[in-house]
Amino acid sequence: MRLVVLCRRAAHAAAFATALAGAPLRHPVAVPSRSPMAVAQRRPHA
Repeated sequence: MRLVVLCRRAAHAAAFATALAGAPLRHPVAVPSRSPMAVAQRRPHA
């Protein structure tokens, strides 16, 4: 396999993982209120 193909697949996988990780941030309703991420969103200084 070519290195370019591997790089493209790695970049696509990274973008897909970033989208999955950012999904709870875009949809705060899906995040439990007691989760650390939700608490961090409430605190401006956090």
